[in-house]
Amino acid sequence: MPPVVVGVAREATVRGVINGKVNVKAATPLRIGELAQLTGVSRRALRHYERQGLLPARRGDNGYRHFDRDAVARVGAIRELLAMGLPTRLVREVLPCVLDADPARLRCPELRSILHDELARLDARAAEIDDARRRIETL
Repeated sequence: MPPVVVGVAREATVRGVINGKVNVKAATPLRIGELAQLTGVSRRALRHYERQGLLPARRGDNGYRHFDRDAVARVGAIRELLAMGLPTRLVREVLPCVLDADPARLRCPELRSILHDELARLDARAAEIDDARRRIETL
């Protein structure tokens, strides 16, 4: 199985450019609205990721959430993993493997095992859907 590649958002933040705009406040934490705007993900989804333990946030004295700048890359990785069909509980396990800067970790054994099991689950579900489709077509 090829390694999972998640890094477009990380590459953008490392260069200090996001969506074609220079990021002059690279060291400043992001509030939830800023993170939502930078990632194209709703505030509601970001809160959900936080509740699920996928996206760490600190609280300011005013109660506002503050996210580190690397949250942009983290949200991109979360979205990519969710788009693969992984449930949030598996995303939580896989996320450290895909966010690690060391390319050898991208092929970590846990990741391969988790994704292999998920592929088997998806294949079984696809077979169930194909069977249901054939039965409907015969009506």
